[in-house]
Amino acid sequence: MTDAHEIAARSAMIKTAHMTMQMTIMMTATQSAKSAPSTPVALKISIDGENDVVFSATPKENRAHMALKTTLLGTELKSETIIAYGRQWTRVADEPWQENTRYRKSTAAQSDFMSNPTASLAYLGLIKDAYWLADEVVDGVPTRHIGFTLDVGKMPSAPAIIEQLYDSEMSPEDLAQLLRDGTFEGEMWVGTADQLVRKQRIHIKLLLKSLPDMPPDTQATADITLINKLSKINEPVTIQPPLNQEF
Repeated sequence: MTDAHEIAARSAMIKTAHMTMQMTIMMTATQSAKSAPSTPVALKISIDGENDVVFSATPKENRAHMALKTTLLGTELKSETIIAYGRQWTRVADEPWQENTRYRKSTAAQSDFMSNPTASLAYLGLIKDAYWLADEVVDGVPTRHIGFTLDVGKMPSAPAIIEQLYDSEMSPEDLAQLLRDGTFEGEMWVGTADQLVRKQRIHIKLLLKSLPDMPPDTQATADITLINKLSKINEPVTIQPPLNQEF
């Protein structure tokens, strides 16, 4: 089959795109008991986004404009995020823009393929055990459908969404074990004619038994699914920092 590294090299030809994003986070906890297990408690978070993205080999030249809708316990929260000049600004609803100063200083945040659309193709360098699935048509484009697992050992850092699931005092050793015990797999749909990624799905499942402050005898899992669809590839995109922001 086509080598994943070849697909990664071809995807470097994607300079701009519109990206439709869907992320679902399902947290489930069950407290065991000798007499009978408790009823599982589940919490679902859904994030839907429409993103315009400019990809670059240089992080400071990456740009994105994200319009997100987060749904939790039946409540919707709308937000916007802009990435430009190596910086990130966010606003909730119509509130003023606020800069995330950590982003400017954090290489991990700039390269996080789960939360940063400008790095959303970075997972291609982590692929192992790729295999063909049935071909499909994505938005009118014939594609080859590829399944794969991710090599956790090659991750430069844990995706931010995982770091947010545990206490900041969790040791690097415990985090490394959490990743080793987890499931990291995905699918991608690659154009038959041009080998450009048209759709991607990343699935992560974690056993959260080592988290601090968890009640005794509790088993918890986090099930995270991210789906991105790319369209308008290499069409003109203009993304600028928010008005009245110094840069």
